[in-house]
Parts: sequence; structure tokens; C-alpha cells
Amino acid sequence: RPPRFTLFPYTTLFRSPILVRLLGINSYGVWTTIIAQISLLALAEMGVSTALLYRLSSYLVQKDEAAFYKCIGTALILITTFGTIFSLVYLAFLPLIAKTFHGFATDSALLTSLKISSLILLPKIWALFFSSIEASHQRYDMQAIIETSTTVILQIGIIFLAWQKASFSAMLLWLLVSSMLGVLAHILVSSKVFKINFTRIIYSKNEANGLLNFGIQHWVSKIGRASCR
Repeated sequence: RPPRFTLFPYTTLFRSPILVRLLGINSYGVWTTIIAQISLLALAEMGVSTALLYRLSSYLVQKDEAAFYKCIGTALILITTFGTIFSLVYLAFLPLIAKTFHGFATDSALLTSLKISSLILLPKIWALFFSSIEASHQRYDMQAIIETSTTVILQIGIIFLAWQKASFSAMLLWLLVSSMLGVLAHILVSSKVFKINFTRIIYSKNEANGLLNFGIQHWVSKIGRASCR
């Protein structure tokens, strides 16, 4: 699939030294670990967003509007279900996760931060869902505008909160807010630019099988490539 445009790797060049200075090395290490866990949780979408891109592109070429809406509705239900399940499992194992990745399981402030981080999963995978819709229409400019705007807003807020000595919970709440703003921007583009009527989306068992068959294969190969690096 075409890569989603994001400034995140580039903003790291100037953001990381600033956060290290503001947070301190130890706190910055905890912060980056939490962010890495959120990124890992994004695997909950099980490759459905990639399958969605290819299937939507095919339906657009065929001008099959009924199949197009079935595909969108089914993919949205699947990734929302998977994301919810992953979030609940993550919450259930929070003490173990805190002990394994952070070295302690009884720090109430850390546990609160990790609980908030679980809420960020759904906006993250919803963004992947809408990015696939935009990519199927070959509107990468829309992705660039949304990703650039949300990344700049996110990073300015994170640096400001770190400067104010805010808690990780406050910083993660800002990450949640900026992620939701990005999702709202994607919805606006889909409804206004692509004229997608989200009241018409429906679930299809056959479409679910097609999305999962393709998506899981891609998901497994993606994990395999990552483990070999």
C-alpha cells in the first residue's frame, strides 16, 4: 500500500532533544516506551486497512457503488471491534505491562497514563481506515494536509505540556484530542470531498471474509518483516 504521509519521523529530529531537556532522560524514556506501546497496539487493525485500500480501488474502477459501501461498512465494523477487544485486553493486563516495560506495577500515576493510552488506539486505527479511503481515490494531498496539521498541533502541545511540567496523563490526553481532531478531519474530507454517505454503510459477511483473508496475510507478513529487522 502507498505509505501514509507523516511528519512524525522528521519532527523527532527537533522534538526529542527538547523533550529530553524538559522531561529528563528517565522520564523521556518512560514517555517513548508508552508511545511505542500505542504504536504496537495499532496492529489491532489486523491488516484490514490495507485490504480496504485494494478492494475499494477495485470497486471504484468497476463503479460498483453497492459493493463500495459494503466494503467501507464492513471494514469500519471490523477494525472498531478488533480495536475495542485489544484495548480491553490491554487494560486487563495493565499491571503486568507496567511491570514488564516500566519496572513497577503499583505506580498509580503510571497506571492512569497507561489507561489513557488505551483510549488512543481506536482513533489511531480509524485514521488508518480513512487514509485507505483517501488512497483509494488517489488523494494523497488530503492525507498530507491532515497528517501535517495534526502532527504540528500534537508536537507543539506536547512540548508546551512538557515545559509546564505536566503529567504523562495530560500529555496523553492531548495526544488523544489531536488524534480525534485528525479523525474528524478525515470524516469531513470523506463526506464533503468524496461525497460518501456514511448512513448507507452496511455489514457484509462475504466482504468481511475477503477483507480478513487479504488483511491477515498482509498483517502476518508485516510482523515477519518487522521481526527480521
